[in-house]
Formats: sequence, structure tokens, C-alpha cells
Amino acid sequence: MKNKILLAALVIALVFGMVSCKNDPAAPDSGTISGNTITSGAAVTYPDDIAEAAKNATDFSYLGEWENDTFKGTVPISNMINAPTTVTVSGGKVTIELGEPKYLEVPDFIHWYNTVNITNSAVAKYYSTGSTFYTSDGKYYLRLEGKNSFAELVYVDKDTKISGQGKTTGFTDNWNTSLKKGWNYLIQNNTNTADNIWSITASTKVPSGLEWIVGERN
Repeated sequence: MKNKILLAALVIALVFGMVSCKNDPAAPDSGTISGNTITSGAAVTYPDDIAEAAKNATDFSYLGEWENDTFKGTVPISNMINAPTTVTVSGGKVTIELGEPKYLEVPDFIHWYNTVNITNSAVAKYYSTGSTFYTSDGKYYLRLEGKNSFAELVYVDKDTKISGQGKTTGFTDNWNTSLKKGWNYLIQNNTNTADNIWSITASTKVPSGLEWIVGERN
């Protein structure tokens, strides 16, 4: 999986392997983000070999802290986002409600890539939760992912279109995103695994082919 950082950077550092052995895939929530409600009642999929304790985990309202690809712990979402800050799994269903972020900034593409040709049409400010929510101890995570792809939640303060290409050591990002004011899914799809080329798009609906996964951090 792509290893990079987002917020600061719109593309977050992920070193988790994609979950491969799953139960029968759960149908993703087809609802559209509406105000503070990201998803309500989306089904969760658990890997076949996951610990029973993971299935009993309910509170995923924490974000991970990383330093040089090393997991340092978790922080409450409420440190970054105004109420509501609900990320729960109950009865195999996901509920996510998020208020407005406390901190916004203009994407700094020049410092994220070695070579960059990207435009932010409205010069919108943003905040990203990253792609992964955690339990307080960081042992279990909740993520929206699919084969060679994943999504994260991004907030922008106005409608904008981010387009163009950014390159750095190890990967290339092709941006073609139309972001609506408020929360959006930022979808990252590895379209060329050999050369690590990624397509980045956005939607206010759960992307097709992705599902909510509860996993255990290695």
C-alpha cells in the first residue's frame, strides 16, 4: 500500500496491508453524506481470523499519531473536530457523525511532492481525518477500503476542484477531485501497482467496491 502522509498532507501515511481473508463481503452503505452525518448503519466486515475482542469493540473515535512510519499512539477526534465526534460500531453497523474541524489549512502541495503541477480552483482550506479510525488503545482500527484502494474523510470550507499530478520518490498521484463544502470521501485507487501510480477522486457517497473493515493493528 502507498506509504505517505496526509494532514499535514492530503494523503496519509499508511503501512497497513490490505485485509485479504474476509467473511462474505458486506454491502457498503449507499447513503450520501448529509451535514454532520457521514454514515448511519453501514455494514462492517471482519477478517475471518480476527480476535473475538475486535468484534466487541465499539468506540473508534480516535486518530493515530505516527512518526517516521512508527505508531506513537492515539488522540481523541474531539481534539481536532467540534462535536459531534461519533465513530462507533454496534451490532455490525457503523455510525459516523462529525462536526466542523477546529483547524483548517490550504493544501501545501509544493512540500508534499518533489514534482508538482496541481491546482486548487477555489484555494479551499481543508482538514483530513486520514483513512483510519482507532480504538483508544490503538489495537483495533476501522477503515473504508477495497482491492488496491481506500478512502478517507476530508473537510473543505468551500466547493473546489483539485486537479493535476504530483510525483515524489516511490509514487505518483493523479488528482481529479471535485470537493463539496463540508465532508467528502477522498478516494485513492492504485491504478498501476507496478509503478505505484494512484488516482485520487472525491465523492459524497460511499465509493463502489469499498467496504468498512474492522482490523487489528500489527
